[in-house]
Amino acid sequence: MPIKEPIADYNTTEMTVQRLIDIDLPRTNRLNIDNLKGKTLTLPSELNELAEEIEHSKYILQLEDNWDDEGAIKYETTTWQKAVTFISTYAKMMFEISSQIISTPSIYQGPQGSIDIYWDTEQYYLLINIPAGIDTKANFYGSDRKNTQLEGTIDTGLEDRLNLGLIFILENIRESNVGNRTNP
Repeated sequence: MPIKEPIADYNTTEMTVQRLIDIDLPRTNRLNIDNLKGKTLTLPSELNELAEEIEHSKYILQLEDNWDDEGAIKYETTTWQKAVTFISTYAKMMFEISSQIISTPSIYQGPQGSIDIYWDTEQYYLLINIPAGIDTKANFYGSDRKNTQLEGTIDTGLEDRLNLGLIFILENIRESNVGNRTNP
């Protein structure tokens, strides 16, 4: 009796195999965001939570003029792009330089068409406000909830020379506090 070969749809089998491969292999998060310089943002898989928050923040672009019934202005795509490019670049550089994954911030609509990037953890809070328009200076304010307060401006346009100290200080405070909790 001749052996019958199973009938298989090649495309379906290939897709099933690809899904298995995707599950087992580390992924790179490719964000389809034009970062104002014609590049696509790419994040390592370790920054997946940040990629998800950026994706979630796209709701900001759907808000129309007067979305709050108090005269708020519509958010420009370029402002949102500037904000997500800044935080993506910042997080990626922090990871590449120190192998440290920053806490994932929330990305919200801010006042007067600006975008807020906000961290609120047990150990610290930090708000970076990315202004609307072409100004690349962002305002920030943060605290370790004890005695250290940070306040000032940061140039979001200097992607290759970002001052990593801002989040690095607060993240290391978080790490040292975590270590202190395990040693009574």
